[in-house]
Amino acid sequence: METWAPARSWNAVKVHAIAVLITATGLVSDSPVVPLLLGGLLVTPTLIGLGILEARRTPLRIDPLSFLFFWNAINLGIAAVYMGWRINSGEWIAFSVALIPPADLAKGYVIYLVGILSMHVGMQYMRPLPHSPTAKLRVDVNVLPLTWLVAIWGVGIMSLLKPAWFGFLGTLAQPLHWAALAAVTIFVLVPRDYFGISKPMFWPLTAIGIFGLLIANLVTGSKAYIMFSFLPLVWMVVVRRGLRRWAAILGLGLAALYVGVLAPTLQNSRMELPREREGPLAHIINSLQVFGWSDSNTERKISLSDQAEEFLVRQFDPTPTGFLVGEVRKDGFQWGQTMRYAAYAFVPRIMWPDKPNVTRGAWFTMYLGASAREAESTSSTGITAVGELYWNFGIPGVVIGMLGIGLGYGLLWHMAGGNPIYEPLHMMLYVSVAIGGMIDMPEAVTVYAGILSQVLMFALLFHILEVGRRNLRVRLGYSA
Repeated sequence: METWAPARSWNAVKVHAIAVLITATGLVSDSPVVPLLLGGLLVTPTLIGLGILEARRTPLRIDPLSFLFFWNAINLGIAAVYMGWRINSGEWIAFSVALIPPADLAKGYVIYLVGILSMHVGMQYMRPLPHSPTAKLRVDVNVLPLTWLVAIWGVGIMSLLKPAWFGFLGTLAQPLHWAALAAVTIFVLVPRDYFGISKPMFWPLTAIGIFGLLIANLVTGSKAYIMFSFLPLVWMVVVRRGLRRWAAILGLGLAALYVGVLAPTLQNSRMELPREREGPLAHIINSLQVFGWSDSNTERKISLSDQAEEFLVRQFDPTPTGFLVGEVRKDGFQWGQTMRYAAYAFVPRIMWPDKPNVTRGAWFTMYLGASAREAESTSSTGITAVGELYWNFGIPGVVIGMLGIGLGYGLLWHMAGGNPIYEPLHMMLYVSVAIGGMIDMPEAVTVYAGILSQVLMFALLFHILEVGRRNLRVRLGYSA
């Protein structure tokens, strides 16, 4: 069992806090470019360094904090430098159909940094200790683990394909989106002997697992999800010392795949309407483009530099917060008015099948003026957890609210354990937190509802699993 105690080292939090504090001093400048450039140039090496140090202290190398650091090194580091360069000439940044003044964008950026720091504090406090046991006691029944993996992989693929009968699960289905990824990751990290798999069989089975994951993620239309299909390969290379010599080749290959095939293909699929009876997967496949696409309005060829710029603009998560800085200046804080959907967000969809959608993306699209009514919104615009908290309660709300989110994700991380590769259910929770939780924070209430549902569901599943194992040990003659 994990030892319940906070991790003792707060050095990473202190370094993170210093970087945020120095960036915040840039707001005293008359130029909004200063905090963006200063923060970007400081945050990038800081988060990369913290990510490397965090990866070295965990056996799986990728954990919720290391992924959070690496992910935000791009979002809050490199992308911030680019946004600073964009507004250097006084340009206002487009957000849907709205425009954000440079000063608001700079303030929103600093507020977002404060929110991520608060989340870091909460996760650091609740995380499992580095020296805690890497796996709970189990009974080795060789056929059971592989059967578990196949079942979890299949359920995960079904969840990504989104059949209608999965909808009644609501937020309870969120971890299932990462089940197939967790199953393939276990397969590539656990020694082959554990499953009784020969070396000639290992790579074909790995390819099948990743290919199935790729096809299912293509249906989602999400570039991030599609690229995460190859995360088991990355995980295997960074964990296994003998394979690290392939890290550079794998990284370059995935970068070329994203820039040369994935980005232009998905962009082309979004510009072209689906043909009659053409499903999402067929539409993406028929939209295949290699190394660039043409703008349908101007016929201008989109270059690699254009793709890079679009990527950085899209990755800059503080943009909604920057927009909401202007809304607060104009109308004041909302004091919970935009969070009233919390009254039903925490009611399980199993108990209320006709419950309205929890996420507010369509409503926010309407609020921005991109659609006349919420029901007519063709896109979902994320408020972000930081943005929603600031809009309603200001900076104190961001600090307290993001601290709570960090504590919640830290608790889920603690429940999953530090190295659950021999535990399929625990690994599913681990991947859901380490990847899904760190990149998907559309609104604060939505995140809190997801955390609560996962705590309750996995606490029950882990209890049932432990009782079953205890009974099995007794039947087999082991001490209870």
